[in-house]
Amino acid sequence: MFTTLFFIIFSGTMFYKGAEGWHWLDAMYFSVVSLIPTGVETGLYPTSDFSKIFTMIYLTSFSKSSTSIIGEMNASLSYFSVGVQTSAEIS
Repeated sequence: MFTTLFFIIFSGTMFYKGAEGWHWLDAMYFSVVSLIPTGVETGLYPTSDFSKIFTMIYLTSFSKSSTSIIGEMNASLSYFSVGVQTSAEIS
């Protein structure tokens, strides 16, 4: 799960760093925020046709994967938090 998420973010970061010449942190930020359906304005935009095509493929290919991974993480956290009791509940 984390390996897949790492690969998705890493591939986007490396592409935007190389193709757009962005600083690695800007490239990573764009790669992460683009996959999360929040509508966050990054101020970063792909400028070349090649980058625009990559972005379309990146978003359509990986947005479902990232949503599934986030859902699995949420389910795992929910599973582990169900069995935890607070000290008030124990007393």
